Amino acid sequence: MTSPSKLILLLALLALGFPVESLSSQVSGFDFPHGPLPEGLGCADCHSTQGWKPLDPNRSFEHGEVTRFRLEGRHVDLSCGSCHEDLLFSAKGGGSAECASCHLDVHQGTLSADCSQCHIPQGFSEVSGIRIHQTTAFSLEGAHLQLACESCHGDDRGGAYAPLPTGCLACHTEDFEAPKGVDHVTLGFPGECLTCHTPRSWTDVASFDHPTFSGGFQLVGAHQELPCGGCHLQGGGLRFPTPIGQEDCVACHQTDYQEEHAGSSYPTTCLTCHNVTDWEDAEDDHAQWSAGFSLIASHGILACGACHVVPGMESLFQPTAPDDCVACHQADYQRQHTGSGYPSECTACHTVTTWADAEVDHVALSGGFFLVGNHDLLACGACHTVPGMEPLFQPTAPDDCVACHQADYQRQHTGSGYPSECTACHTVTSWAGAEVDHLALSDGYVLEGAHDVLACNNCHTADGSGTLFTPTDPSDCVACHQADYQRQHTGSGYPSECTACHTVTTWAGAQADHAALSGGFSLVGDHDLLACGSCHIIPGMEPIFSPSDPEDCLVCHVGDFQREHAGSGYPATCLTCHSVTSWQGAQFNHDGAFFPINSGKHQGKWSACTDCHTSPGDYRVFSCLNCHEHEKTEVDKDHSSVSGYVYESAMCLSCHPTGNS
Repeated sequence: MTSPSKLILLLALLALGFPVESLSSQVSGFDFPHGPLPEGLGCADCHSTQGWKPLDPNRSFEHGEVTRFRLEGRHVDLSCGSCHEDLLFSAKGGGSAECASCHLDVHQGTLSADCSQCHIPQGFSEVSGIRIHQTTAFSLEGAHLQLACESCHGDDRGGAYAPLPTGCLACHTEDFEAPKGVDHVTLGFPGECLTCHTPRSWTDVASFDHPTFSGGFQLVGAHQELPCGGCHLQGGGLRFPTPIGQEDCVACHQTDYQEEHAGSSYPTTCLTCHNVTDWEDAEDDHAQWSAGFSLIASHGILACGACHVVPGMESLFQPTAPDDCVACHQADYQRQHTGSGYPSECTACHTVTTWADAEVDHVALSGGFFLVGNHDLLACGACHTVPGMEPLFQPTAPDDCVACHQADYQRQHTGSGYPSECTACHTVTSWAGAEVDHLALSDGYVLEGAHDVLACNNCHTADGSGTLFTPTDPSDCVACHQADYQRQHTGSGYPSECTACHTVTTWAGAQADHAALSGGFSLVGDHDLLACGSCHIIPGMEPIFSPSDPEDCLVCHVGDFQREHAGSGYPATCLTCHSVTSWQGAQFNHDGAFFPINSGKHQGKWSACTDCHTSPGDYRVFSCLNCHEHEKTEVDKDHSSVSGYVYESAMCLSCHPTGNS
């Protein structure tokens, strides 16, 4: 045992920095109170030179760095002696990091020896039971999270937790076999509770597979909302006979069927009319269970008693087919159509929606007679006896109008020669405003122009017995207009083809085709503006002149020629100088027709016609010698070799026709 004096000496040496190893070798008989110190640990790390106790508050010793046990949580506040019961650090409790070295195992070895898996240094009771439980084979979910540990670990005492089975029945056997609840054993339910239930609640049945447990019977429509007791007895068994299939509704709903359909002949296949959602608003498939009789339009809203004996549902009528209307509506037919000849096929006129507003198929009922135009608006009594519906008239065909309208024809057209085909002029809409097809009625005579606005008696006798005129064809105007022709054109030579000048619109403004009427003499230029009397004797229209052809102007204009050109030598072809538009401004082509005085050497050498034409009024006389004064002897000498030479102007022109030498 180390004496106090040695210990004081040891502390002093340590304070001076002497290492423990050197002290051990230099101080004989000296024992350390803590035994062998770990490497790197000296007395000064915990003690001070002021005294052995208390420990140095500023000590640099870090428990976790030197040992294997870090001081955390509650361990920080503990004194060294709480764990180190002896000054020798290697003694019991002085060097182990295991909790069991200091703490008693309250779980009696039923849990892991590693306390840190559940506990923390901050407090022994701060344990996250839920988190810990999730690391086991049974995770806590739903309602299990709210349970105390003792609810399941009821047989464990003093902190001991023995493992339990994880199957639901380990805890819920009584629930599974509950005599006051649903006896799952009797019903054959499996022991796997999670097949139907969830950890949240027993009443929260998540996905009960009814088809699997019922041999294929699915819960659809309103069946899904029923409680189990709606079909099953408490403790097991069914309230109703077992249905043989999914659609065997009557097995469960026999009472409903008897109450509503007993003796009605309705089929027991409820789904024919009802649905799985609601008994109300059943849709009766009448066609399916009545051999094809569909309830359409107004029939669909009738009460069953209208056609059936209720409640037996025997039929009041016996139709042979869905369109045998008269079998049910015999009374209606007799009341309205007895002896009328109407067919018993009601749908020929009526619809399945309403008896009113029947649309009679007159064509089918009358052998092809359409009711068109105003005929469709007539009351039946206009053509038929009512109520027998015998026809008042006997037309041979749909267009035999006169058979019905004989009185109308006689009143308006007797003896007129009008055909009895009324539609040639009239329409089926109205008698008024008839448009006569004159072309068809007159064998080709079209009423055009002013003829179309004439009253009929302008050309026809008032009584309709015939025509006032007898033209040979549509263009024989004069047959009707003989008086007009005689009054205006008698002896004129005008042709009797009136349309050569006149139009069918008006007599006034006639445009005579003079070329056609005169054998080719066109009225051109100012001639077209002349009055007929300028060239013809009126009223006979005999021509005053007789030209040989259209260019024989002189025959008509001889007086003009004599007055201006008599003896002048001008040609009688007036068009050589004059135009057909005006006598004034005549253009005489002296250069082209006679001698070039407006070009060549003579251009500008004269000022008046008399410069060359020495005999006024007779332009055939001219002289070259007035300007070209030559001695005859000299001229004769110059032309001695010219055969036929004569000293005169005519000879000059013959040799010098252009005035050139």
